[in-house]
Amino acid sequence: MRGTIGLLGGVNLDEDLWYYRNLFLAIEKRSGEDSSPRVILHGGNEKELNRLLRDKDWGSLTEYYQRAARDLEASGATSLVFCSDVMHHIAHDIQKVVMIPILRIEEALKRFLDSSGIKRLGIICCNEPEDHMHYQDMKDSRLFFCSQEESQRLFSLFEDRSLPFQRSDEASVVIGQLFGRMREKGISHILLTDSEITYAIGDRIDDIKIYCSDTIHKDYVVDTLINDREAEVLHPLPKKHRSFIEV
Repeated sequence: MRGTIGLLGGVNLDEDLWYYRNLFLAIEKRSGEDSSPRVILHGGNEKELNRLLRDKDWGSLTEYYQRAARDLEASGATSLVFCSDVMHHIAHDIQKVVMIPILRIEEALKRFLDSSGIKRLGIICCNEPEDHMHYQDMKDSRLFFCSQEESQRLFSLFEDRSLPFQRSDEASVVIGQLFGRMREKGISHILLTDSEITYAIGDRIDDIKIYCSDTIHKDYVVDTLINDREAEVLHPLPKKHRSFIEV
């Protein structure tokens, strides 16, 4: 196993810790107790970053994560991982300032679809849909997106992050309606982009299987590490730098 993972965190402490812990557990499970990844976590001011996210101040968020990416690269990271799904929205701009690859959720999802054989996957963006344009930019005919109104209605039911997420009666009604519309389109597999909402809903409702983007992304990162795969950098590099990129 080669390389050091640099975790770009800060937006959600729980997600940062989830990635840190589960990378270790997954690699230990697959490669044995003596195998442990090298991980560097770059945190941040959670309240300030979430304020920038609410204000859609992508310029300030990009500047912050560009600095964080440079710091991780200087500290020895050989690849980067966003701990928050929504931050993949700015991954191209972060990649411009570092020579090491970002392990992208899009590549993780593509490999998941290819290996699972799923032909139609519904995506419910548990935030503003425009914040998850990285999924639509995949232009994959296997992906189907719920409407902005449906996404916002579901997200609003779980908006108070100070409380444990629970399935209220109202939430159950909205989830039932939304999943019912997906079922009418012949969709029996759904991806949620918020891990906490996924855990509150569960991994299955009737005949619909539910997946979490964080879990799919984590499995891709682990697979890349264990199999010593070279991840693709999002911009071309001079040939003399190619050997520097290790995962």
